[in-house]
Amino acid sequence: MTNYIIVNNSSEEMIEAYTMDLANLHAESESVNPILIYKINPTSFLLEFPNPPDFERFCVLVNYMRYPNSFHAYEPVVFGVWEIKESMPYVESNIGEKLVVYVSKHDKEYDNVSIENAQGKTYLYSFNGTIKELKGSEVDFSAHVIQPVSYTLYKKITPTYKPKKPWWKF
Repeated sequence: MTNYIIVNNSSEEMIEAYTMDLANLHAESESVNPILIYKINPTSFLLEFPNPPDFERFCVLVNYMRYPNSFHAYEPVVFGVWEIKESMPYVESNIGEKLVVYVSKHDKEYDNVSIENAQGKTYLYSFNGTIKELKGSEVDFSAHVIQPVSYTLYKKITPTYKPKKPWWKF
């Protein structure tokens, strides 16, 4: 398991609903078909993507699990772990290293994620395409990069929404 999202402070009902919503919103992408939900403990879940998304979509997925549509009272703690497969010029890192992707607890913009590398450098990645290095670290990198063990598969989510093909694609 190289790329995954951990959602803490959730419940079975919430994680299932939000993950299905996420899958339906991104149904055009193979990366959400399926999403495997593993139960770590009663309030923590691991989301695995057997068809890994690209890094930009992965960042959007992490952000969405923190700020799902129409679920305003929900305040999970969400972070993703991404293994670098190719050079990333805007984040200091090496192929094979991992990055922690999360929404800052100080976030007020809702359209970005923070990225931290193994050396403790943190970046703010905005969905408008800008990235900037930040001062300081908000997370304990080593505590977030876990070695997934044999968690119990709770649910396999596949999108129920089928995007319509444009009329010119037969």
